[in-house]
Amino acid sequence: MSLRELPKVELHCHLDGALRPATILELARERGVKLPAGNVEALRPFVQVHGPCALSECLAVFERIYPLLKDDAALERVAYELVEDSAGDNIRHLEVRFAPALNAAPGFSTDDAVLAVLRGLERGRKEFGVTSGVLVCLLLGHGNDENRAAFDTLKRFWRPSNGVARPGVVGLDLAGDASRFDARAYAPYFEEARALGIPATCHAGEVPGPATLEFALDAGARRIGHGTALDGQEKLLRRVVDAKVAIELNLTSNVRTKSVARIEDHPARRFYQAGAKVSVNTDDRGLFGIDLTHEYEEARRAGFTTDELTRISLESVDQLFLPDADRASVRARFAAPGTQGSGASFRAAEVGS
Repeated sequence: MSLRELPKVELHCHLDGALRPATILELARERGVKLPAGNVEALRPFVQVHGPCALSECLAVFERIYPLLKDDAALERVAYELVEDSAGDNIRHLEVRFAPALNAAPGFSTDDAVLAVLRGLERGRKEFGVTSGVLVCLLLGHGNDENRAAFDTLKRFWRPSNGVARPGVVGLDLAGDASRFDARAYAPYFEEARALGIPATCHAGEVPGPATLEFALDAGARRIGHGTALDGQEKLLRRVVDAKVAIELNLTSNVRTKSVARIEDHPARRFYQAGAKVSVNTDDRGLFGIDLTHEYEEARRAGFTTDELTRISLESVDQLFLPDADRASVRARFAAPGTQGSGASFRAAEVGS
């Protein structure tokens, strides 16, 4: 079985980082938003990151994308296309995350944004057979009004029974540039989520230093996104392993944002050998011009064997924010080739177009 044929789940995928350049161009034309180029190839350097840059520079690229995602049609479209692209990776279940406060506009609320994304994901489920859930992101640097609006939307949509029958909101995330903002200021949201039983992940360890990692563990996050700063932090890594907190690996992303120098230097396999649960993810497939199969190939360059990646792929199902019966349903679909919809034969050569 090739890595493309390998059944997969994805746990760390940003909706606004998953747009095809062609879609960005079309959405901009339809909405009268001026872009720095008028065709896909000329636009690509402005909306994709192919070389190393600071995290803040990567995040700045999103400023061209956010104005395009402030209405029903745009959000439904990009969610649907993400499911289509995921089918081309043989992804059986996808958790997609986004910050609805960034999509809100006069007459278009954070609730409206979530509803539009859920509609797109459901259309994708029906056509391509990929099930999915939504993580609502709060953002470092956003004020309490914006994050409270997003968190209240999360509370209105989340149900402990949200599963694979149709897309639903399944958990909380905190994202943003941790080099500029202190994650501990957002602890009350995690405390409230924990009291309600809402599972949480948290971007942590993407920038040097232990602060966000300590926050994520103290806040009760069940998963951490990136985690590269765990390298050399033996006590923190032991906490991660002992608490069975899973690490959402994003290999290409970590090289492009200079968290690690080269794929071959990535600490992912050291984490795995230490006993940490890990998953392989794209982070921002559109921004980096990659797909999940590419990330599995990069994981081999980082030292993982094909057998290890096959186990990681299946074990990642247990890290999904789903009821036990729904995780069992996803796991069963791993053992049943051909359960994807017609989109399973998506044109792999067009990834990133």
